[in-house]
Amino acid sequence: MIKSQLVELVEQLQLFYTTSFALLNVLWQPSVPLIAQDIADSDVITPFGKVESYDKNGILVVRGFFTNRAKVESLMNKEFGGLNQTIGLGRRDLNGTTNVNLSQSGPSGNNSNPSYYDLSIDSVFRATCGSGEYNFFHMRNTASLVISTVHDALNRHNLNNKSPEFEFLRHLRNAVSHGNCFTFHTKEPTHTAAFKNLVIDQTCQGFTPVLFGFIMPGDVMDLLDHIKNNV
Repeated sequence: MIKSQLVELVEQLQLFYTTSFALLNVLWQPSVPLIAQDIADSDVITPFGKVESYDKNGILVVRGFFTNRAKVESLMNKEFGGLNQTIGLGRRDLNGTTNVNLSQSGPSGNNSNPSYYDLSIDSVFRATCGSGEYNFFHMRNTASLVISTVHDALNRHNLNNKSPEFEFLRHLRNAVSHGNCFTFHTKEPTHTAAFKNLVIDQTCQGFTPVLFGFIMPGDVMDLLDHIKNNV
């Protein structure tokens, strides 16, 4: 891997990371509330939970946060044909060859095709639209994947220049691989590990959560920008 290929990889991972945020925002939609006056009495119990309260502006609040039920259901119907569908993830066929199709959609509960692992669209969207905790988990672990992939590429292709910022990335990678916690060996950190005004040193031993406590999503993107520009 040459430097330009590493830069391209990092840019693709940044796009992957921001796409995940964008999709979650569309589905969870804390900023696009459903107006209470627009729903009928029979709709007070929503697919994503029981209505807990209305705020002073008449906005529907479900389990303490906003959700746009109508828009999400419209999206599901358009893309998948409704809540009662599945996404089938391709398996290798029994004869050892790979299924040509990586995925397919079909009626929920249709598990007769051994070439696919079925995921319920209903359960996936309920989790995404109905739980801020789930979305936080998703965003944090997406960041972990990005950090680990970049660190691995740098090491495998001898592009790690051992600067304070690259050492910072190394310790982030170790932390996200060990329970989102800084866990150092006796002599670590052996080199300066710093980025912007953030410093990882022995006083960070045992600190958790690293993502998102010690470092935030925007900091991850800034660090990836630095890696691209200094590899």
